[in-house]
Amino acid sequence: MHVEYKVSLPDHNWVVAARQKLIPSVYAGIDIQTDGLGRIEAVGYSGPTYVAAIRSGKHTKSTAYSHGLDFERLLERTSEFDKITKFGNAVKPVVVFVVDGGR
Repeated sequence: MHVEYKVSLPDHNWVVAARQKLIPSVYAGIDIQTDGLGRIEAVGYSGPTYVAAIRSGKHTKSTAYSHGLDFERLLERTSEFDKITKFGNAVKPVVVFVVDGGR
């Protein structure tokens, strides 16, 4: 038996059934204008978005290792983030992460 249905809940850890939840791993780039030092309007939330994974809370744990693999995939597979994460062909020495929720 196979059932498909859309799950929609307000939080980012979605409970599908008892002891089961879906945990998304999403990266959103924040683009800061190079000439915008000190100007709040120079920071925008319209940068690139990458859905790295949707994990099962029961079968696949969300760990530092899994997030590291997600970030490695982002660097290798998406060119949209190059402006934010790379200088030339090298990864920038400092990358800042802002985390929302999770445990």
